Order: sequence, then structure tokens, then C-alpha cells
Amino acid sequence: MKDLNIAIVGAGLGGLTAAAALQSFGFKVEVYEQAGKLGEIGAGISLPPNSTRILEHLGLGEALASFGNIPERTIVKHYKTGDVLLDRPRVGYLQKYGCNYYFTHRADVHDILAELVVRNDPDCVHVDHAVTDVIDQGDRVEIGFANGGTASADILIGCDGIHSVVRDRMFNPEPPVFTNQVAYRSLVRWADLEDDPSVDLESIRDSAVMTVGPDHWMNLYPARRDDLINCVAMVKTSKWEEEGWSNRADISEILHEYADFHAESRAVLGAIPDENSYKWGMFIRKPMTCWSTGRVTLMGDAAHGMLNFLGQGAAMAIEDGMVLTRCLAASQDHTEAFARYEAARIERTHEVQIESNARGPRLQTHQPDQYTNKSHRNDEDMGLFYYDAMTVPI
Repeated sequence: MKDLNIAIVGAGLGGLTAAAALQSFGFKVEVYEQAGKLGEIGAGISLPPNSTRILEHLGLGEALASFGNIPERTIVKHYKTGDVLLDRPRVGYLQKYGCNYYFTHRADVHDILAELVVRNDPDCVHVDHAVTDVIDQGDRVEIGFANGGTASADILIGCDGIHSVVRDRMFNPEPPVFTNQVAYRSLVRWADLEDDPSVDLESIRDSAVMTVGPDHWMNLYPARRDDLINCVAMVKTSKWEEEGWSNRADISEILHEYADFHAESRAVLGAIPDENSYKWGMFIRKPMTCWSTGRVTLMGDAAHGMLNFLGQGAAMAIEDGMVLTRCLAASQDHTEAFARYEAARIERTHEVQIESNARGPRLQTHQPDQYTNKSHRNDEDMGLFYYDAMTVPI
């Protein structure tokens, strides 16, 4: 199996984790990315222990610790009054789980993964390679690209997101479905809020600060120490009228959506730089009972796209990458490996998909006065942090 030529479609966090893990086991990989250069759009990311455990195993622990913020609390506020509805300590990750929980900048995590993969093999990442076709020939997989090029591989791993071309070509061509959720994602400069008395920067410094309200939810947390604040604002709406699924967002549009929110929320939204304001229409597909066919398999959002109310989407992709690698290393052929991989991963990711969907109405509540600790059921309450992708049975 170690002589397999493995193609990975998509150089996001999941694809790069899979590449780094496969390289660490001695596999040869080629990564194909549609963007013209490696990089991530400006946004924060939460890395729970079930994902940092894998990144540390790959040798990235020191780098993560150098720029990651470790949250100490979760604070939930009432959308109109700003009153604290819940203040839950979040401490002892290292002692309890053997690794930390980090808030950080998505681009920083992407950079250290890309550096690791390219250091292992300087020629393995191919940018400007948008996949247009995938054909399983039985003894190999042929890949066609928008730039006119082609490639061949023994197996192909599709981790090209919710709008996966690999999934469309090899599995169900049914398009993603709009969830009636729009996410506004931005990074706000810490320095731009230091003189605003309505913003409690000390609480944001070491916490996730959520605000819950009717059909609207906001989440603030630090990124890059005291340099940036990540802002995610989720709005329940009737339809997505934009071209594409990701677009620049006008600040006045965001402020209009959150006009009824308390002063701190409005101040943070008002400080969003125009060049770092984006909105995403949130799409999902029906859960799959099988992720593999012939010499092709899926991982990450291509296999199990989910809403971001639980903060586990990237973690699931990172887990996929390590478990799939272990299955390939432990199997006699790719058919056995893919069967092991699905048996190990489908049930867990379905559980996270279901809970991510269920958490939305609790956070976008029409009765914020009744928000309780029970309402807040999160990924730690589900026991997700204990999962060890390096030792889970395959």
C-alpha cells in the first residue's frame, strides 16, 4: 500500500491534515487546489482538543501554542439587554484531555500545515488546479482540471468542501440545499475597540462571548492573542439571493440585521473593516450512508457538511484525515481501507451533524430570558473532546 500514488483534492485544513498524516506514514501524495495560491480567507477558528491532539501528533503543538488563545470561560448574553445569562468556566483542558483548546486565526493554522506538507515534499501541492472531472478507470483514477491539465492516481480523496466536484462526479449530483442561515464572518482589530467603554475586552480576551436572540446569534472570541477578535454572526433568513455562496458583506447590512442588539454587539460590528467583511450562505447536503466508491472516497465537508453552531466542522475534517491515513496504513488494499474508514467515522460525524443543526434554534432563541445551562449543551457536553484519532479502533 505504501507505493500507492494518492491524489487529494482540496488544500484546506482537512486536505492538508490528510496529506501531512499520509506523508508521516510514508505515503506519496499529490494535493490539487483550485485557488491560485495557498491560503485561507480571514476568519477565526476554534480548535477543540479532539483536533489539537492530531495537530500536536503531527509535530505542530509548539506552533499552535505560540499563537493560540486558550479560552477560560463561555459567556452568554441577552441580545437586547446585554445581561449575562450564563457564565461557564472552561478550564483544565490539558489536565482533562491531554491537550488544549485553542481559538486562533484560521490562516495561521493553515500556514503551519502547508509548511509541514511542503517541507515533507516541496513538489506535492499544485495550485490553480480546479477539478472538472473524475473518472474511475478501475485500475486508476483520471482527473481533469479547468486549466486543461490531467493527472492520474491510484486512489483519490475528495475534500473539496460542501460544493464538492468530486462528490458531484462520483456520488450524488443533487446540489447543496440552503439552510436559511447566513453567516457574517469578520475579524475586528483589538486596537479599534480599546477606547469604547461599551465593549468588555477583558471578557473577550479569554472567553467565547455569545449573544443569543430571535433568529440571530453572535459569537466573539480572540484570535492572534490581543491583536484580533473573531466575529461570527448567524442570521436566520428566508432565502439566499446572492450569486455564489460567499460574498463581501456591507457593514450597513450587518448593522441593520443587528440593530436590536445591545451596545457591545453593535460596537464590534461597527468596527469591522470593510476589507474583512464576508457573508456565507450556509448550505448542507443529505447525510451519506457511504462515502466511497471504487478508488474514490470523501472526507470533511464533502462527506458531511454541517452548520457551524457547534464549532466542530474543521475538527471533523482533521479527524477524518488521520483516521483515513491509519486505515490505509493498516489495510491490504484500498477497498478494505475505505470500509474501515467509513465504519470508524460515519456514525460519529452524523451525530455531530445532527447536534450542530439542533443547536441553532437554541442559540437563535425567541425566548432568551429562558436560556439555561441545559440550553447550552455543547461539544464538550457531548464528550467529543475525548476522541483520539490515533488510537480509535479501525
